[in-house]
Amino acid sequence: MVFDEKTRLYFDDRVKQVFVYLTNKCQLKCQQCLYKPLLDNSSDDIDFIMLCDLLKDFKKFGAYKVSFLGGEPTLYYDKSTQKDFGDVIQYVKEIGYEYIRVDTNGQFDSEFLEDKRIKKLNEITFSLDGHNESTNDIVRGTGSYKKCVKNISRAVKLGYNVQITSCVHKYSCPNINTG
Repeated sequence: MVFDEKTRLYFDDRVKQVFVYLTNKCQLKCQQCLYKPLLDNSSDDIDFIMLCDLLKDFKKFGAYKVSFLGGEPTLYYDKSTQKDFGDVIQYVKEIGYEYIRVDTNGQFDSEFLEDKRIKKLNEITFSLDGHNESTNDIVRGTGSYKKCVKNISRAVKLGYNVQITSCVHKYSCPNINTG
């Protein structure tokens, strides 16, 4: 167990959901990103073995739902074990988490959704910050809207439980007085 006895006694049967920030890597540089100061595409991701130990412990504490965030969690890759995001999903399912979700910017190759390990996700939540290309791409980057919408459509066709999150910003609501 990763945690000491005092921690274990405090959390035992109290944890229901775990949010895991899997990586500091991201393909985008969104203006509104809360984690932008932490993003580092050269950094190593959390060690897969350590991640598994933590997730196993949280499961023992009562967690049944896990959400993966980042950076961009689909970019996760542990060089030392050569494990990727699909391996993380596979492991979490194997140890008995009932609900697995990911928050993604949707910038992955569409083949990613075909991976049988990824299909074990209970929910895939796409971040889309505009109702069209111009309102989204001004804060997320050129081409991000088209790629995300393409992957949302693909995920729906493949039967994924799809959600969308959005940040309201001055470009998506130009008639709101911000002064």
